[in-house]
Amino acid sequence: MKLPIYQIDWNDAGLTTGWQALDGVEHGTSKVRSVGYLIEKTDKHVALAQSLATTSTKTKLVDAIMTIPRGWITRMKRLKP
Repeated sequence: MKLPIYQIDWNDAGLTTGWQALDGVEHGTSKVRSVGYLIEKTDKHVALAQSLATTSTKTKLVDAIMTIPRGWITRMKRLKP
């Protein structure tokens, strides 16, 4: 199974928990870099799989699929295997 490997830089949504004083609240987004096998690329999103496998019966499997909205992506780079 040959799938291209990509490095994707993207901005993730931020989340805080617990009560905070409004005048000192800290919040924001996080810069993330993900690397994986590109299994889908559309106008709306990109999907990466963390792992690939083939069973003894030749069934192709993928694991840990991350779907990233296109609007959150800042850079995509194809990596050499």
